[in-house]
Amino acid sequence: MGRGRRLKSYLDYENALGDGIGVGYGQSYQPWLRAQDVKSRGNRSIVFGLKTFRNHHHGV
Repeated sequence: MGRGRRLKSYLDYENALGDGIGVGYGQSYQPWLRAQDVKSRGNRSIVFGLKTFRNHHHGV
């Protein structure tokens, strides 16, 4: 079961933006949705991006 981010109120949303979630460019970007945020069949991979120089989470 994914743990997810708890964005139930506007204050939670503002706190996430303040923490740098969903903002940034290239290596400093932190996505809203991660592989551990959603249910899967247990397979996931983390691939290092050569253009962005950050990890990309892929769930299957």
